[in-house]
Amino acid sequence: VDPANHNNMFIGAATGGVWKTTNGGSSWTPLSDNLITIGISDIEVAHDNHNLIYISSGVQTSGLLRGDYGVGVLKSTNGGSSWSLCNIGIQASDKTKVLKLLLHPTNSSILYAMTEKRIYRTANAGSSWSTVANITSVTNVIFRDMKFKPGNPNVVYVSGANNTWKPLGTYANKAIWRLFHNGSSTSWSQIGNTVPIPSSYQTWCIALGTREMEIDNLYVAFLCHGDAGNTKYFYRYNEETASWMTLGSTTSSFMINAVWDLDFSTNGNAYISSYYLYKSGNLFSSISSAQNSMHPDIRKLFVFPQLSGSDILIAATDGGVYRST
Repeated sequence: VDPANHNNMFIGAATGGVWKTTNGGSSWTPLSDNLITIGISDIEVAHDNHNLIYISSGVQTSGLLRGDYGVGVLKSTNGGSSWSLCNIGIQASDKTKVLKLLLHPTNSSILYAMTEKRIYRTANAGSSWSTVANITSVTNVIFRDMKFKPGNPNVVYVSGANNTWKPLGTYANKAIWRLFHNGSSTSWSQIGNTVPIPSSYQTWCIALGTREMEIDNLYVAFLCHGDAGNTKYFYRYNEETASWMTLGSTTSSFMINAVWDLDFSTNGNAYISSYYLYKSGNLFSSISSAQNSMHPDIRKLFVFPQLSGSDILIAATDGGVYRST
């Protein structure tokens, strides 16, 4: 969604390329019919220039290692009329997917690109890149999500996930990382090693969420198979005290396949995208369905930043794009 004009939106399809609307979704125009790749996993639009757009290629399906491979990151400087391949160093023969992009909130030349095993950073709008995180030597773990620390975009939180169902104990110290850029270089370290989930539980997806007013808190959703069935656990990690707090859980059978996104509205509601869409207004003490008539498998969420009135969401699903009313 264009930060300057929410009627301008872009969608990326698993096998359909990039599409744009300028009227809030009433009509769409294809932008990528001539691209070398049409599997689009993520899109970022610059806050200060709606003509500057980044897209990532390579698509992840229900299994974390399934899907289509990509060619890295592409950029448009004219609103999507034409595209150029950023020099990230990924070739189709590398069999890699760029799963997520993270664009600096005040400097549109700084972008993070996350693959299954590496995270890249550019400070010059994609002309050159450096590898800032690498877990190629870590067996059975891939990167899953990343979010900026509220109020400090020099810090990026990153989650890892098992690429198969395995007990959490097999990678308990590799679940959450912290990237820090000090102005000249980027360091990374593991945080939150004492995850309060039983180590015998088989754990797969880990989604991250942040709230702007809570600068030291990181919200984490774990999808587990354990003694209680297919349980989804929600925790808050405080970086200052290096401590975890259990917030809630659910055994809903319709959140079994994945936890794709965890987002907060400015009204204080939390939204969890999975097979269906879920909502919590009390920090996960209770969780209810917000699915209504949408197609299942909610892959991406965008929550409009508004201070009053009902929350407005855009949900990208396996069957189309929906907007709440």
